[in-house]
Amino acid sequence: GKRELYKQFDCLLKAMVPVFESDKTIKIVCAGGGALTNGEAENIKSLNLSDRIVQRSFYDNELNTIYKNAAVFIFPSEYEGFGIPPLEAMASGTPVVVSNLSSLPEVVGEAGKLVNPQSVDDIAEGYLIAAGVAAAAGALAGAWLCARAGQRLQLRHERLQRSLPAQRRRKVDRRVASIVRQRQHFGKQRRILGRCRALRQQRIELVHF
Repeated sequence: GKRELYKQFDCLLKAMVPVFESDKTIKIVCAGGGALTNGEAENIKSLNLSDRIVQRSFYDNELNTIYKNAAVFIFPSEYEGFGIPPLEAMASGTPVVVSNLSSLPEVVGEAGKLVNPQSVDDIAEGYLIAAGVAAAAGALAGAWLCARAGQRLQLRHERLQRSLPAQRRRKVDRRVASIVRQRQHFGKQRRILGRCRALRQQRIELVHF
């Protein structure tokens, strides 16, 4: 979606700098929101991230594929009326990192990682935790990720973990275990998503009536 100030896109970029240094294979994909502005492009260049940021527009019927192919969905928005994108990501089996403000904590519950959207360190740690969830899911070869993708994520997570102090590694591992347990019980969010999609379709039909 759009990358207005309250979406904290700049904070996300700064948070991912050390992650990018540890893993040369990952990129940030900005789905929709229009082309990068001159200011955003300059900020990305100043952080040496020009080759790590991808902006693309997608049709609604492509989003499910985008979600499923993402290692982690990060949504550090300071305000959302409801927050459908995190639910869509969760329904696709993608671990989510969202802001601890507005409606998002209620939408995601304990099945995602909540972060302070203004904290670079918090967002970076949130990514590490979510990557660990993805790795655990893939290692189990469950419904979330295929085994081969899971193996790649497991190696990536272990590599990132080695760069952390021991105390922080333990904290990340505990949160990963907690979210993995909670993700097994998010049927309620999946049902809510189904209702939201139905309502969205009704709105589209009314507009085009």
